[in-house]
Amino acid sequence: MHSDSSLWIHPQELSNRSNPSIILFLPFASGSLSIRRIIQRLIVGQYVLRETDLDVAVGRGSEDTYRIKPTGHVYIFVNPITMRKAIIDSGYDVDELAYLVCLRDPRDMLVSLYYLVQDSSHLSDCEGQPFHQQMIIAAQEAAAVSVDQYVLERSGYYRSQLEELRTFLADVPAERVKYLSYAMLCLAFPRYLSCLVMALNAHPSRHTLAELLITEDVQRPKTLTKGSLPHCPKASPLPGRHKRDLKPESVRRLLYEFRSVLAWMADIDLPEFRELYT
Repeated sequence: MHSDSSLWIHPQELSNRSNPSIILFLPFASGSLSIRRIIQRLIVGQYVLRETDLDVAVGRGSEDTYRIKPTGHVYIFVNPITMRKAIIDSGYDVDELAYLVCLRDPRDMLVSLYYLVQDSSHLSDCEGQPFHQQMIIAAQEAAAVSVDQYVLERSGYYRSQLEELRTFLADVPAERVKYLSYAMLCLAFPRYLSCLVMALNAHPSRHTLAELLITEDVQRPKTLTKGSLPHCPKASPLPGRHKRDLKPESVRRLLYEFRSVLAWMADIDLPEFRELYT
């Protein structure tokens, strides 16, 4: 079923001249490439986009990359520990900044990551980048094990990352945080885009919005951006992938291991998507 663009509600245009910088938590295999493309289109001339901890991890920057400016920037983090450190080291209280948190069911994320790191087209896109060798190693490690083994071996690490994130956000005033789910990205894209525009206090042109509505919605495969990850051979972007790809015993183990994180994610998602976290 295609997303109904008639559900689109054009957000009120707001100025962001005096708005705080935005801390964007955007983990791997969570629609992150699409979200980056969308945000880059929405914030042209308004914010500067910085990768922060990813840049440092792959050798494109130093720890000075962590230094956060109070206004005019969107800082992308994939690790909640370095996110907290960057804020503290920059001398800010947590309530002095705005937060945009993009989350995907970690069980689905891990399954997608298994296939993503082995995708040859994705590897070729990274050729010449500082992290290309790391991607080759990651692909070899994934190819040596089954998807079930890969997911189960990494579940503890990602559970602790999400628990760290939840603990950090508990200290941030609720009005400073906007949560956007992968489920909404895939199943209600017009609503997702509207929420993202408002979270960024962006004011893109109607042409930009109309183009994004047809090029970034996974339920519009014929007009989806060429080269988008959902076009990859092993892609299965809709929520619930772990139930489709893993053995029943693995599904049961993951449900138990992530139970508290999944309950939290269900609480912060839209009511119509909460059953996806069971």
